[in-house]
Amino acid sequence: MSSQDLTQVGAGLTIIAVSIAIYFLPALLASQRKHPHFAGILALNLLLGWTFVGWAVALVWVYVKPSTGRGTKPCPRCAERVKDAALVCRHCGYEFKDLPPSRAEPSLN
Repeated sequence: MSSQDLTQVGAGLTIIAVSIAIYFLPALLASQRKHPHFAGILALNLLLGWTFVGWAVALVWVYVKPSTGRGTKPCPRCAERVKDAALVCRHCGYEFKDLPPSRAEPSLN
């Protein structure tokens, strides 16, 4: 093999490596950002990334903030989310000591 052939092979391998990196860019970014839906993004990227639409949706999904669970609070025992008005965690049975404002007894001031 001549040096020109080796240069062409090296250039071809570089193009393939860069193409793979661009193809998996959404999954790589999701991993780097520790996205809670990394597995879903990877699956979408792997299965539908070959279509531009699938790749674009996966890339947008990386930057969409996960739901913070408005109207919910985390249980201090099991860390599952329950409604703000919950008095008992439906997952582990933890009883919340603080009453939500809507259920608190009115003050007699």
